[in-house]
Amino acid sequence: MAALTAVDRRAHAATTATTPDMTGLTACLLDRERRHWYTLHETGALGSTRVEISRAAFVAALTGPLACREAKGALKTAGLGPDTDRLLTDHAYCYPSGASGTVLESLSPDRLAEDFLALSIPGHDLPDHAADPWAVGNPELLLPVVEPVSESHDGRGHGDHRRGSRYGAEARRAAPPAASAHRTAAAPLQLLCSGGSVRRTGRGR
Repeated sequence: MAALTAVDRRAHAATTATTPDMTGLTACLLDRERRHWYTLHETGALGSTRVEISRAAFVAALTGPLACREAKGALKTAGLGPDTDRLLTDHAYCYPSGASGTVLESLSPDRLAEDFLALSIPGHDLPDHAADPWAVGNPELLLPVVEPVSESHDGRGHGDHRRGSRYGAEARRAAPPAASAHRTAAAPLQLLCSGGSVRRTGRGR
């Protein structure tokens, strides 16, 4: 994260000499990502608004890459229909998939995606990063289901669990984002580097 921020500051001729703490690093990257989404929409590169891309990025951080049909289902479950084709196309423009045949590539590194989730969910105390009330309840809808393993012959469970997915992809995080929201409110934020797109191709930067 520090290296990403340093490269961004150098590219944009930042004049401040002080090195930001982890909260500052994340805030810097997130702000840059949001500005980038806004600019792409305003210049006509994207039909989706900054808010729509932000919400698609939220879904991607929860589900990880999915086949197109499953991705459409995830967006609709999160209330992001009806034009899921447009939204998936625009999200893929910002974050091209690393695997053939999938969409909804998540922000990277993973810490960035985790903190992006935490900041999107109401409950933190950072006024410069407004939460999105839309996010409430979506982790429960999109994260894989945790099911108990079958009981032993003596009728007692083993206490083990297995994870199944609503959309055929493994969860990228073991803990629900709500837990991260409380963590970020109490400790130095390790927020997502959003704001210029930490993407794999660097398109439009």
